[in-house]
Amino acid sequence: MSILDINISKQDMDTSSISLKRLRPYVEGRDRSLVFFVGAGISMAGNTGMPNTPSLIYQLLLDSIKYSGAFNSEIEGFKNLLKDVSYELGFEITLNDFWQICRDATSSLYTSFAELEEQCIPNSVHTFLAHWLATNGAVVTTNYDRLIEQEWRKISRPIKSVYQDENANSFATWQEDLQKGGCLFKIHGSLDDPLSCLGALEHVGTQLSGNRAELLIDIMQNRPLCFVGWRGIDPDIPPLLRKALDTRDSSLPIFWIHYEGNPSGSQTLDASIQAMTADVRVLSNQNPIITEADRAFGKMLQWVGRKQDANPPKKILSFDFQSSVRQCTKTGVTRMTGIALRRSGRLDIAERILDAALSLAETNEERSAALQELSLLQQQIGGRKTDASRKYLSKARKELGDQPDPWQQLNIDFGLLSQTIIALKNRPWLLLRIPGQFRQYRVDIELFRRETADQETAALHEALYYLYQGRLRFKVFGWVSKISKQLSKWIIAPFDISRSVIVDAKDIHIHSKIDVLAYRIVALAYLGRCNDAKNDFLEIDRLIAIFNDGARTKHWQNQKKEIMARCKMHSLNE
Repeated sequence: MSILDINISKQDMDTSSISLKRLRPYVEGRDRSLVFFVGAGISMAGNTGMPNTPSLIYQLLLDSIKYSGAFNSEIEGFKNLLKDVSYELGFEITLNDFWQICRDATSSLYTSFAELEEQCIPNSVHTFLAHWLATNGAVVTTNYDRLIEQEWRKISRPIKSVYQDENANSFATWQEDLQKGGCLFKIHGSLDDPLSCLGALEHVGTQLSGNRAELLIDIMQNRPLCFVGWRGIDPDIPPLLRKALDTRDSSLPIFWIHYEGNPSGSQTLDASIQAMTADVRVLSNQNPIITEADRAFGKMLQWVGRKQDANPPKKILSFDFQSSVRQCTKTGVTRMTGIALRRSGRLDIAERILDAALSLAETNEERSAALQELSLLQQQIGGRKTDASRKYLSKARKELGDQPDPWQQLNIDFGLLSQTIIALKNRPWLLLRIPGQFRQYRVDIELFRRETADQETAALHEALYYLYQGRLRFKVFGWVSKISKQLSKWIIAPFDISRSVIVDAKDIHIHSKIDVLAYRIVALAYLGRCNDAKNDFLEIDRLIAIFNDGARTKHWQNQKKEIMARCKMHSLNE
């Protein structure tokens, strides 16, 4: 058995062979300094039965639609649509929508995942990694599953699994655990404890921090590394690794095992590397290897004197989240599905589903929430024509009555203000409404600060207040600002305040963070401050990739073209 498939090109064969020749001494020798960093791909290789992440999103959306009861006669038609959509949506942002709508049921998703995982079979990768750990190696994984642990039970040597920040099983002792070896670091939690699993963006964040971050920085700086089955699309880890690369010992190799595709050899090494996110692309091309993970680690087991038969063919299992979605309101999970379809650009069907969510709502707050989502949809459809969107917001505000929830009132009044400013180009007379809307929004922010302890949401709206103050100044006075340096500074001032305040908002507010950065650099470019305008390009690209919203991605690409044209740039390096 050869690690490399004979169908790959000679160039890819040569490159991979050189990398393997360098990797082999780390695998065969007694030294255990090499750390394996593994992702979901290892558990889908080798006939384990484990479904992929898009399958999880698909089943969650499908079970939500079924539970709503609003589309019983159309379920079969929805299946193909939702399968396509599931490959276009980010896992963390989709799970975050579910968490925000139905928090109590989120942990039960992982319980259902654990029940499925119990039917899966470990493969050669899991067997090798269990051996590696039993011989004092270290493994880092973003996976929740316990397939490596299943293989551990066949080995007498004690091992340790770390997946919590608190209590006895903690990352607080990561330095000792890493030095001693024999430790599996489960960065995003484990199905051993569903409450430890981090999936929603609210919990994962856009950059890892704390003990987990310190562990990865230390490994990145001081250990040889081998990545396998990980695409680098987690929102929290790639920027940390990329930053730590700047202080890494240059003598330490990084190996990256890329998937050769299905059928074998159908994916090229160059295409695999280019498909990586910008933060990890520089890591994935240092010592690249293109192969199938189960076959590769089966061969590595032979290198260390062990034999492992490949798993027999096994049907890929299916998730079942019916028990989880039934803990939610029908309007809530229907609204979540509508949001997902809106993000994927299926606007017509998204509108039908959000209309269903509105009809299923049983309280004023639920009706207001559905109307707000319909408003966002109409804004996406109409662009600068915001009449329909503003009508939905006005209805949403009326639904709340005389004593509205402070959080919903904030969102609605911000929506009315922002969409009025957007509409000014076509309806300049709306300018007369804006002073009153700014005053009301300021009152909302101060009321929210007094009545809640949620200062991160207050920081978000403080940033949005100044962002739209800047956008208004730019719209009205931008055309004359080039002749006055003082006027230019006056226009940019609220953009700068917004940028400084938004860092205190929660990571889940990616859309707003993108807006704050993007509209600021559009204004800077227009006013001729091109060097300043370039500073946030890469950060916006990173956030756009995490957000994975087709409409916002397209809008940013248009903004980027405008900025580069204004600044006479052909690339960001100029």
